[in-house]
Amino acid sequence: MKHDRSPLWRTWAISWDSINDIKWFPMKRDLTGSLILFAGVMLALCGACDKKAAQPEPSPAENVQASPEAAAAEHAQDAPEAVSADGEAVKPGALYDFTVKSWEGKDIALEDYSGKVILIVNTAIACGFTPQYEGLEALYQKYHDKGLEILDFPCNQFGAQAPGTDAEIHDFRTNEYKVSFPQFAKIDVNGGSAAPLYRYLVSLKGFAGFDPASELSAVLDGVLSKSDPDYKNTPDIKWNFTKFLFGRDGKLIDRYEPTTTPEALDKILEPMFAE
Repeated sequence: MKHDRSPLWRTWAISWDSINDIKWFPMKRDLTGSLILFAGVMLALCGACDKKAAQPEPSPAENVQASPEAAAAEHAQDAPEAVSADGEAVKPGALYDFTVKSWEGKDIALEDYSGKVILIVNTAIACGFTPQYEGLEALYQKYHDKGLEILDFPCNQFGAQAPGTDAEIHDFRTNEYKVSFPQFAKIDVNGGSAAPLYRYLVSLKGFAGFDPASELSAVLDGVLSKSDPDYKNTPDIKWNFTKFLFGRDGKLIDRYEPTTTPEALDKILEPMFAE
């Protein structure tokens, strides 16, 4: 795949000197380019990326990241009702009740992952956070034999940064980042069209703030505040590469925002797999 020929490599960029100076250019893998790309994309597209659906009355959340121990016992009280694939209401702890589609269109029961540590991630291939694929694959290689599963759900709701078919997305992540963990069909994660699994996920843990140590937290906060001044108090997914970590018992350990890197997650996972 040549970077200058495939539409999957292209996304919007914006000049820091002139907001109106918008142009196409191929996405680069280097970190600096990714950060600039990400900030530009959000500034250019935040107003059109995802029309906001009606939200239930939220419970307030402070702009701090909760500890894994506290998060394991915490559940959002005012989140949307979660339903399983057959339309039935589900109770907290019922992760294994869901059936999802693989990128090839096959039904996959999450019960197949019972007894595993599961990390669920909504992804995109043309985002400043896309290089996290590399770190996630490193986690998968390090811990898969010990029981880690990473489930990849592409989503095109944030800046249209997951273009293409499921097969094209699969080719991109496989060829560019050598990703080997399971990919599922592209879904919506917010609004009335949100997949039942994601309605369930946000019912378990709402937004608890971006990582204050990340330079991108301020960028995200600025963009999201302009589109929704109350965004901190809604449980929905804020951007690509939001992560939900489940223990072997199928219970949520914590939710991690895009600003939490795979390297930071390694420090959380390591003691879980210590022999």
